[in-house]
Amino acid sequence: MKEIITHSIKCILLYSILIAIWHYMPWLGVFLLILFTPIFIYEGYKFFKKLHQNNLDDIQEQISLAQDTWIADISDQVRDNWDLNSTKVAPYSKWGCRIYIQQDEDGNVLDTEIQECSIIDKRRANRIKKSLLRAVLKTSPLPRPEDKAVFIRQIYFNFGTNE
Repeated sequence: MKEIITHSIKCILLYSILIAIWHYMPWLGVFLLILFTPIFIYEGYKFFKKLHQNNLDDIQEQISLAQDTWIADISDQVRDNWDLNSTKVAPYSKWGCRIYIQQDEDGNVLDTEIQECSIIDKRRANRIKKSLLRAVLKTSPLPRPEDKAVFIRQIYFNFGTNE
């Protein structure tokens, strides 16, 4: 905001000086106005381009934050649907998996897979992976985001104790 005010004051002062010169010496005022107008236009363009980019960055940050919240909600629902007792896959101290989900516009899961897992016990790893896949499918349809601009078809999230 400070930059906007400073830039505006500079432009107003410079144009005021040019108008004053034009008033007392019309030929010099016209000459300087012709000379400096392209510079003023270019500086104004740079200023508004930067202002616009800052607005775009703010919007992207808000969308990213909303997306992170939405994906965390999906992860929480998958965790709620993950039945450890019936599948006998109770995890041990540290493990983690990266889960990929592809969904349609209604949140129905079209595809899901475990991308990578850090599970040391290989016998237990397959049971944990299968139980996670079942939990994702059980969560379908996935919750919709509050804002449609946040929706993405392909979601990745980490699931485990070492998140």
